[in-house]
Amino acid sequence: MSKFEGLGTYLEAVSRYPLLTPEQELLFGRQIQTWVTTENPSKQVERVGRKALDRMVLANLRLVVSISKQYLTAFEHMSLLDVVQEGNAGLITAAKKFDPTRGYRFTTVAYWWIRQAVMRAIGTQDRTIRIPINAGDRMRRMVKFVEAFRRDHHRSPTLAECAKGMGHELESLEILAPHGRACLSLDAVLSGMEDTDSGTSLLSCLASKSAGPMEIVEDQINGEALGDLFDALNEQELNCVVKHLGLDGSEPLTLINISKEIGVSRERVRQIVQKGYRKMRVKAGLEASVR
Repeated sequence: MSKFEGLGTYLEAVSRYPLLTPEQELLFGRQIQTWVTTENPSKQVERVGRKALDRMVLANLRLVVSISKQYLTAFEHMSLLDVVQEGNAGLITAAKKFDPTRGYRFTTVAYWWIRQAVMRAIGTQDRTIRIPINAGDRMRRMVKFVEAFRRDHHRSPTLAECAKGMGHELESLEILAPHGRACLSLDAVLSGMEDTDSGTSLLSCLASKSAGPMEIVEDQINGEALGDLFDALNEQELNCVVKHLGLDGSEPLTLINISKEIGVSRERVRQIVQKGYRKMRVKAGLEASVR
């Protein structure tokens, strides 16, 4: 889907509303402030205030589109109209907070509220994994710095050069940099495989958590070899060694825990386990038999 889908129709609709003169801005601003600052406004004050708010907002919808276009490179999945709608919410907030007595034009005040709404929407809605707003701002500044550095030096900067040029700590950029990469679908076809009938997806390249044929055979061989070594042990020695190594599927037990289970002293368990290990080493040919 194109970022600009439906934009032409929207611009045609909002262009029907005329811009306000400075005198109209002052008048509507005073009417809105009278409405929003009065604790219990009369119906007349509320009606006039709401009408002034509508006039102020409708006359400045094109400003929201202009500001939203400045951030085209900052979002990937949202359409421009989605971003514009979020900016319109910021425009409404600006109109309610506009104080004409301060001497500023409404567009000066509205710019910052619209920008804040747009940036917050991009940060919370456009990314698959949300990141804080201030982190998103730093990422965009880093992208601009990298683009300018490439134009001037014909190469990509290191993170250390980015940190120095942006005035940030290197550690903070090391944490931030990996999050600038776009998230990919596991069903996405690998580059260069698009023209094949059954293009290779990312999912098919992930390592399987299940054991492969070679691992299964290796486990069987190790199990058979261990079984041969266990043949050299009596029942008590086998029981203690298995518990000590955790070969029965449970966590390995300490000597004191084994002693509590079988009802003998810890020292006696140590002797049994050590004797069992010695018999296994002799069986494997790693130690001479001691009588």
